[in-house]
Amino acid sequence: MGLHFPSIGLGFEQKKTIQPHYILDDARRSTPVEIATMQRIRQMVKEMDRSAGERILNTLTMEIDKVPKNENTTSHFRRLLSISYLGSQYDWLARYAELLGTKDLELCIHKDDKAEWFLRNDIRLIESNGESHYELVGTPSLAALNIFSHYRFPILDMTKTDMENKARQGGFLHIMEETWFCHSPTKEGKPCGICNPCKYTKSEGLARRVPAQSISTLARTFLKKMKKKAERLLPNQ
Repeated sequence: MGLHFPSIGLGFEQKKTIQPHYILDDARRSTPVEIATMQRIRQMVKEMDRSAGERILNTLTMEIDKVPKNENTTSHFRRLLSISYLGSQYDWLARYAELLGTKDLELCIHKDDKAEWFLRNDIRLIESNGESHYELVGTPSLAALNIFSHYRFPILDMTKTDMENKARQGGFLHIMEETWFCHSPTKEGKPCGICNPCKYTKSEGLARRVPAQSISTLARTFLKKMKKKAERLLPNQ
């Protein structure tokens, strides 16, 4: 959700109205950067095509601690997590979708994404009026996969480099270059190069977007990890 490749592409190429959603997590270091990035992208879209910019509606925002609990959904998430790594956002995003009572939020899981591994054998292609997307099958092979039943997946068969090429062909690559991915931006507002999203961005063909890190940055990150590990191991004082 938020403003990513599919929403920007839909606004330009298919002249669709876009409704962004954003879950606000004040504890996450990247939150201010993400909000500023969405505002900047809105402005860039409007400068390129005013009508496209006007079709991006005001973002619907909810604080993460106000997303209702649902133990059944969370247990499904934990079941998947026991099989392979899956980001915690797939728990609270599913609970948010349940609150909305929707089945058609567009979620930008892409080819080679960690979550795509879970979905690849339990999806179906939906084609209508020249448009297409993927969705979860009615009865997935694992009940826990139903946490993905609230979404459409418009780019499940695209890699990050596919998106880059598509944006270049559509003339909006300069806007796509502004999208954000890092969980732990530096003091200068740059990607840290160390967190998982930065690692994935590099491994998926867009290493040029991730700055090389200084020895001091790597050392600070290592010390923070050691401190957290020590806090988990030591008894409460």
